[in-house]
Amino acid sequence: MKKLLLTALLTLGSVANAGYMEAGVAQLEYSGETTLGYNLGIGSDVYMDNSLYMGFDFDLIFGKLNSEQVLGLGFDLNVGWEAVKGLALYGLIGVNTQSIYNSSESIFNNYYGFDYGAGVNYQISNSFAVDVKYKTSSMSYYDHADTGHNYADMDFSSIGINLKYIF
Repeated sequence: MKKLLLTALLTLGSVANAGYMEAGVAQLEYSGETTLGYNLGIGSDVYMDNSLYMGFDFDLIFGKLNSEQVLGLGFDLNVGWEAVKGLALYGLIGVNTQSIYNSSESIFNNYYGFDYGAGVNYQISNSFAVDVKYKTSSMSYYDHADTGHNYADMDFSSIGINLKYIF
């Protein structure tokens, strides 16, 4: 037990941790319909000496789908490995919510779901990185407008590229 604890402390003792802000573009797909979306986010990455990569991020996604406004919030956990210096390959799991506003009917549809996906993070310099990620989710919403007991599903996926400013 002491040996395991010592190993864990030595491993965590040599960690490079960085917070970041990110902005980017993504192709968003909502149940077969695609649109261009924009992303703003904050998060943190951790590169460990044993090539383990971990991170998390909070994202705000916005765009327009036909005549409807789209606004999304998400939280993702990333776990992977640093394949070569500065290049991390990772899988992700998370939760997100998407609000779609139909202005002609003045209705908000709020969808909720768990997502999963994969990504590549490349640290260009000490101050900048580029992140490409794909994620997908099967989302549901509770429709209060009809009977109060109506559930609907929506498939959501995105593939995007973000520029990160590391601080």
